[in-house]
Amino acid sequence: MELCRFLCSVLLCECGPLPDPDPPMFGEVQSPRYPQPYPPNLQQQWELRVPEGFQIRLTFTHLDIEATAGCYYDSLTEKLLGKFCGTENSADGHHPGNHPILSPGNTLTLIFQTDDNNPERHQNLGFSAQYEAIGSSSCSSCSSSMFWSPPSPTNSQTLIRCR
Repeated sequence: MELCRFLCSVLLCECGPLPDPDPPMFGEVQSPRYPQPYPPNLQQQWELRVPEGFQIRLTFTHLDIEATAGCYYDSLTEKLLGKFCGTENSADGHHPGNHPILSPGNTLTLIFQTDDNNPERHQNLGFSAQYEAIGSSSCSSCSSSMFWSPPSPTNSQTLIRCR
């Protein structure tokens, strides 16, 4: 009887989902309702994960988020690269659709946030992106590209350079 109580209390105390023991090698992530306009008053987070020893290459196939100064109202945030909105630029002049995003490790967190303004203003479609696991040797197959962290590509804050 004591053992049963102990096991039950352990099971009841466990918080959150267990990590996926076998995360996928590729996948897709989209804003809610994509390809229809996304809803107002939303905050959604995706934690992309691939197997240990791999990195994530995230490639946007579509990006259409309400453009405002500083991406104040609606935005897609990635911790390393910052906040993005619009279709061709972002608050700091970078756009995740121009180049793939390469994570430093096997996880990548995206946060999509929309304001609670009138739904008629929300006619933007949001985003769609594909991700895949790449090994450290895969960088040799990249075309010559650079990935920057804010504030600008003229600063020497290069995250990754593939040749």
